[in-house]
Amino acid sequence: MHVAPKRTPHLQMIDGVPRSPIVKSEVYREALSFKPAADDVILVTYPKSGTHWVSQIALLILNRGQSPRDLADFVRQAPCLEINGVSVSYTSPRFLQAPKASIELLTQPLQEAKTVANKKLRVSQDHPDPDRHLLALWNRRLRLLAAYRKRGKSRRFKRRLRKIQNEIERYTTDLASEHWMQNCEQISGHIHLSKMWGILRSLLGQRKAM
Repeated sequence: MHVAPKRTPHLQMIDGVPRSPIVKSEVYREALSFKPAADDVILVTYPKSGTHWVSQIALLILNRGQSPRDLADFVRQAPCLEINGVSVSYTSPRFLQAPKASIELLTQPLQEAKTVANKKLRVSQDHPDPDRHLLALWNRRLRLLAAYRKRGKSRRFKRRLRKIQNEIERYTTDLASEHWMQNCEQISGHIHLSKMWGILRSLLGQRKAM
């Protein structure tokens, strides 16, 4: 009885890693040195799982409803890391596709990019930089709150939540007082006493400041 040989997918080996024959070795090696930016959007999918469909939806969201003009424009706006490389992308934020098999090789640069992005705080020009200690306290509170909800609202986490909440309230009160004193020192000597009292009465709601 003749048994037909088992069919296997046609693959090529790049640095000991099996990859599709359409992947160019130089582009694949370039993808391994990929450095994600803080605002990159990376779609990770298995093959034949609706990648292009989800990419089209994401591009419509990023481009405010404007669809790519043609296939070439689609590839430029949503390149696959190991097939097209990164240099073809011209959008900001960049939208990139990464096969599930490739993302394991990019775990370290993605983790490093996540750490860097979380350290960068976006603030508008109309607002001062946030207090880092207050942010650290608030992040600790959020982590405790998530653990409290996940573990059945235990008393231990409830006590820790109450403690961190009290610490946040004390620190924000001290911070507000410190900022108020700094503002007072800045205007000290630059405004007459009568106008100063007018500002104080205005803050107390007694009359408008002149």
